[in-house]
Amino acid sequence: MKRVLNRFRSEEDGNISIETLLIFPLLAWGFIACFIFFDAYRQKTLNTRMADTIADVVSRESVIGSSFVDGMYALQQYLARSANAPYLIISSISYDSDNDEYNVEWSEPRGGVEKLTNADIPNIVSQFPILSSDDTFVLVQTKTDHAPFFNVGIPAFELSEFIPVSPRGAPRVCFEACPSTPADGNVEPDDPGTAEDPTASDQ
Repeated sequence: MKRVLNRFRSEEDGNISIETLLIFPLLAWGFIACFIFFDAYRQKTLNTRMADTIADVVSRESVIGSSFVDGMYALQQYLARSANAPYLIISSISYDSDNDEYNVEWSEPRGGVEKLTNADIPNIVSQFPILSSDDTFVLVQTKTDHAPFFNVGIPAFELSEFIPVSPRGAPRVCFEACPSTPADGNVEPDDPGTAEDPTASDQ
């Protein structure tokens, strides 16, 4: 018996077909898992850059309109490449130091979601930047669903971004028209209806 066990221990012969059959499922799972994990991180990075880009573009405007927001949403849909429609909310929020409160000046949602209101502020105020009285900032909120191609332990999940950014070229970013204009009336806000579609390419 001892001789048989020693012979079995020193045996180096094998059947490559059987060994391949045993190890191939594990190799296939590992290869697919690497792809799924990489794709999830890629989509997360893409979603963050997309939200940052939209926030940066909006912050450089003084007046935007519905067509401008539609263009930003079209850009988001193109970059997200999600089976489900993403959502986008662009809002302008001001701070009143006398009453120590934030107020939503305007909010434009796309993708079937409700606009941001003052009633929503207590739930997200901890993420707001510190402002001086009457300062404003633009808030861009995005959400995209991500579903892996194969089930390797990662369920479907949401990729959401919350990007506050200060206006760059004006005290505030207005929607359709700013609340006040110079008394002489010589300076008018840009016509939002003629704003260039940010998704349009040069011809």
